[in-house]
Amino acid sequence: AGLDGNGKRLPSPPAMAAAEFDYDELARRLLVQVVRRLAATPADLQQTVAALELELATAWSRHGTLTAENVRLREELVRAQRDLDSARELTRKAAVSHDLSEAEVVLLEGLLTREHDSEGQESGATAS
Repeated sequence: AGLDGNGKRLPSPPAMAAAEFDYDELARRLLVQVVRRLAATPADLQQTVAALELELATAWSRHGTLTAENVRLREELVRAQRDLDSARELTRKAAVSHDLSEAEVVLLEGLLTREHDSEGQESGATAS
C-alpha cells in the first residue's frame, strides 16, 4: 500500500489486507486515542460522561418500553390462542351436531363430561 499526500498509508485491497496488516499503524492510532483522552480537560470529560449518561438513560427507557410491549404482546398471544381453541371447539361441535340429532348431541356431551370427571377422580386418587 502506498502513502497519500499527508504521509498516511492508503488502504490495501481486501485480499492483501490480511497479509499486510500494519500493527505499527494500529499501535499509533491507539496511542493517539490514549493521549487525547489523557489530555482532555475535566470539562471535556464531564461532557463525555453526561453524553454517556444520557445515552444510557435513553437505552433504559427503550428497554422499559420494549419490555412492556413484550408483556402486552404475550398477553395478546395467550388471548388469541384461547380464542382459537374456542373457535376450534365450536367448529368441532358444529361438525358433530350436523350429523347427530339434538338428543344424540346431549347424550354425547353427557358421556364426555362423565368420562372427563372420572379421569379427574382417578388422577386425584392416584395423586394421594
